[in-house]
Amino acid sequence: MKKLAVVGFLVLAALLAGPATIFAQAPSPRPLPADLLFVGRSAITHDNRYFDGVFVVDANTMRASKILEAPEGTIDGAFWSPDGQYIAVIHGRGSFEGICVYHPDGEEVRCWELNDLVPWRDFLFWEDSRVVVITSRESGYEFVELDVSTGDVSRSPFDVGEALSLVQLSPTGDYLAYQTVLTESDSSVILGDKLYIYNRDQMSKKLVTSTSTGQCFSWSPDGQKLAVRQYGDTSFAFFDLEGVKIGEIHPQFEGKDISGCPVAWSHDGTRLAFNSLYREDPRTLGLFVTDIDEQKTYLLVDSFYTSVSITWSPDDSCIVTDEVHGGGWGQIVVASMDGWEKWYHVESGRFLGPSWRPG
Repeated sequence: MKKLAVVGFLVLAALLAGPATIFAQAPSPRPLPADLLFVGRSAITHDNRYFDGVFVVDANTMRASKILEAPEGTIDGAFWSPDGQYIAVIHGRGSFEGICVYHPDGEEVRCWELNDLVPWRDFLFWEDSRVVVITSRESGYEFVELDVSTGDVSRSPFDVGEALSLVQLSPTGDYLAYQTVLTESDSSVILGDKLYIYNRDQMSKKLVTSTSTGQCFSWSPDGQKLAVRQYGDTSFAFFDLEGVKIGEIHPQFEGKDISGCPVAWSHDGTRLAFNSLYREDPRTLGLFVTDIDEQKTYLLVDSFYTSVSITWSPDDSCIVTDEVHGGGWGQIVVASMDGWEKWYHVESGRFLGPSWRPG
């Protein structure tokens, strides 16, 4: 696919004074469906230090707001509530470690100090008006439920038995898909991983797959099955809630193989988005979309580097992903199913993937 013109840049320095109009060469062909949320690095201070910050970007007006900053410690993730009215933020490695909930304008709603947080952004999810976070203690993992309305805290065991690496809550909230890492008993050498489906009501788990190469997965929008693919494989396998394989597809596309996480299922259930190695440069990825029924695949964005997130917009008209470079910067990439792109440049030595505000 011919690479489309870059139509916008997000320069993080322009965010320091709060809302500001970012330069754009041309408007989008039609309005974008929602705000974007991301974590990045903010200003260099007088002593040459960076601060982590949380930013909300209105993709239509190009106006961006830094809603909060962490002068001490880090921000390890920011997450929209299901209704888009709140943002849950993981604060780590500083004078305060825990979870805080904010309004989208940055006004604090409530905070909980937790000293057993696992520094993984996937270990937090919303459930109605509660924030659920997975913590780790010597006795094992736990679910910690934080009630935003009352401030109440409740804990329950999460029997994993191995080291967690990835977690995804099903859209229905009844199940978790989680991945564990297998290591040698006397070293940190990774031997592979296992993928499980966990029934939260029955507190039981089913083994889905075990691999030595690594794998990625995504829930179907109805929460009834998982799409799974292994690193280096060009196919997707589908599993039901009992961990039984119920089908597979073999997309035909220009990339060499399906490489790196993540995989994202569209809200209407018809398409899967994924990254693949593209061209001869081993660092160059393409963002591909495949139609599950027709098994037709097309290149949406080409020539970008490592990506850590892919998220469909609420109406499935766009995908937001990120391009992370080792040189201390990144880009937010918004790509439309109609074929246009918007690139937001982020001057950030620390960058966590963007997500759409639910709508």
